[in-house]
Amino acid sequence: MNEILLMLILFSGIFGLLGIIFLCVGLGIAANLRKKQKCCTAVSQGRIVGYRRHPDSGNYISYTNRTTYASNFPVIEFYPGEKPVQLVSHFGTTRPKFSVGEAIKVCYNPMNYQHYYIVGYHPQKILATVFTAIGAGLMAAALIILPFIFTVQ
Repeated sequence: MNEILLMLILFSGIFGLLGIIFLCVGLGIAANLRKKQKCCTAVSQGRIVGYRRHPDSGNYISYTNRTTYASNFPVIEFYPGEKPVQLVSHFGTTRPKFSVGEAIKVCYNPMNYQHYYIVGYHPQKILATVFTAIGAGLMAAALIILPFIFTVQ
């Protein structure tokens, strides 16, 4: 077998496999978001009561041996019933999107208020778009390489 042919098959296979993985992850995140929006039917006014900071999982160490990057996860408070509930968002950003005390609208599942989302705040939508775009790009690269495999033979 020709070395160039083997290299093209290898690259096409790797790009195709990675493309499928990224597409599946992106589509899975998007499906989870749609499911959450479908089951969270109750609406409540809430507010941002603070942020919980978590160090990034990366090893970004400064000269003072402290973590230099951190993610800010909004802590929200809303009323699914008579008592207020405080929950920490599962999605954080390096720069806080909301100011402390800011009023927000929260959609939650009336059967389980642990399932909720902040209206207008969908960082998982960005993740789904990025993963799907990368997967589509890798699949396109695999398909572009594919015709060259047949011409090298």
